[in-house]
Amino acid sequence: MDKLASDEKKRDAWQEHALAHMLRFRALSLRSKMEAVEGMANLLRRFEQMRKSGAFKTYQAEYSKKRNDEECQNPPHST
Repeated sequence: MDKLASDEKKRDAWQEHALAHMLRFRALSLRSKMEAVEGMANLLRRFEQMRKSGAFKTYQAEYSKKRNDEECQNPPHST
């Protein structure tokens, strides 16, 4: 299978997945929708607290160090 066909299949699968979620959400009662939105808002507030406390910086620093180490071990080839 060529790359274009593979990319199209991935895009179609993603769109089908998104549509299924939208249809599922539309079928919920208003109360269930409000609870879902409230849950998402709570999650965003929690992430904001974690960001302010530096919880994400530790992971980002570790990821950057690991990536930098890998690049040093396998430098890109110049042409």
